[in-house]
Amino acid sequence: VYLPTYADTVTSVNECTDHHIVIVLGGYKTINLASVLFKSLLFHQRGPLVFHFITDMRARKVLPTLFDTWNLPSVRYHIYDMEPFKKEVDWVPNSHYSSVFGLIRLAIPEILPDYVKQVLFLDTDLVVLDDITPIFDSFKGTNDSALYAMGENLSPWFTQKGHWPARGRGYNAGVVLMHIERMRKANWSEMWKRETRKRLETFRGGNDQDILNVLILAYPDIVVEFPCEYNFQMGGQGQPERCRKVDRIKIAHFNSPQKLKLKSKYVVHFAQYHAIYQSMDGYVLRLRDVCESDNSTVTVLADLTEKEIECKKLLTAIQTKYRTHLYVNGIAPSNVSGDVTLITHLTVDRFEMFGELLDAWKGPVSAAIYCTDAELSQFEKFLSTSRIGRGRKNVAMHAIFKTGNYYPSNYLRNVALNASDADFVFIADVDFIPSKGLYESLRAAMKEKRDKKVLVVPAFEMLSTKTHLIPRSKADLLSKWDDGQVRNNESLKKSEIFFRFNRLERMNGFQIIVQRFTTIGNTRILP
Repeated sequence: VYLPTYADTVTSVNECTDHHIVIVLGGYKTINLASVLFKSLLFHQRGPLVFHFITDMRARKVLPTLFDTWNLPSVRYHIYDMEPFKKEVDWVPNSHYSSVFGLIRLAIPEILPDYVKQVLFLDTDLVVLDDITPIFDSFKGTNDSALYAMGENLSPWFTQKGHWPARGRGYNAGVVLMHIERMRKANWSEMWKRETRKRLETFRGGNDQDILNVLILAYPDIVVEFPCEYNFQMGGQGQPERCRKVDRIKIAHFNSPQKLKLKSKYVVHFAQYHAIYQSMDGYVLRLRDVCESDNSTVTVLADLTEKEIECKKLLTAIQTKYRTHLYVNGIAPSNVSGDVTLITHLTVDRFEMFGELLDAWKGPVSAAIYCTDAELSQFEKFLSTSRIGRGRKNVAMHAIFKTGNYYPSNYLRNVALNASDADFVFIADVDFIPSKGLYESLRAAMKEKRDKKVLVVPAFEMLSTKTHLIPRSKADLLSKWDDGQVRNNESLKKSEIFFRFNRLERMNGFQIIVQRFTTIGNTRILP
């Protein structure tokens, strides 16, 4: 039911009032999917935002780096471990695709600290399209019996036989304003558990949305309904046309398991907005309005002296805080004892080269990609569709977003290195393409005790870019050396090169393995 007088009955809160947002995040990939929600919300919402993230162990490895390097003014965040609270909800049989990550929202009043009186819960499959400040006034004029505010369900799900009962069409739980101060006073935990146990005598299982709707039947005054533009749902059974009377959609909700792939004219339309925010340069959000009372840290370069003006660009690059998103492709690094992880970094124009590297190196990879927000989506598509990247479950990617005129190679390398949990790492630029078998040889070599030692590998260069001419063995390499097709550092003599080969071969029987890479103007090989 649309309430046309809603906008007239609420008064926007002061722009410098903290707005509390709670989001449940599980796994690496969920944070990547939620990036559109983050950017769209930060773009439209003025004033201080306080995020409360309820997470699993994997998400906690990503969020601090993501938000600390984003350096957003008037934004704070807190992270809560969901593990201690799982026992409060996992006794409920649940076949919903959100699993325990959906049910855990029922424990929000217990998880969040007492100073949080009211909080807006948001699903990760949302796009914010306008200022949503009025939603925080939903409880204005209500009594203590009103515990949460929701929008009507736009699908006939609850009217169908065999589903949990609800009032009318029921309410959708993708956007819920929770008055957790009142919920605690009402003994919320006992309330929802008691009603759930009653219903489980009839139904085999349920999810958080089922439970919230059953509570509305038992306690009619518990819910406040906000207009459908604050939760415009586009699920498989959805009937979005029920929300046509609104002037502007505030929040678009892709609430089907297919998400943006669902074939619907509404999904097609709002997917365009999703793509805009996905490609939006996240650095512009550092320009959000700052309240006079806000104490957030804002990076400001000190005045440069006359001598420093010549190095102004370099000094700016040194002081730049690069926005960083770890494990952006949803794959964890290897933590197998004795394993060797290849550490590298690249830009999007090295896609093909990175593919050559993955084709040759079958072991785990931790790679940092320096890209824009728009380029990142291209790279994700490359990994999921390319012959080489498709199916790889041991390539952990980390996005460092472009800003300024410098390529921060050391920072990129350190991000990839620090994100690796392997005992040993093999560090090489992306244009060094390993020969097949190097990974296995390195693992074998590392089985021998090598405390405080570094294995140094000499590099070679091909003068031709024709890949079929690349040496496949040491004998082939030396033959091409004699023919002038291969070279090492020009300051080294051929005898010195032979010495290096022979010395390496004597070191614990280590086998020389030829590798290759392509670059502009020449092709190199690396043993």
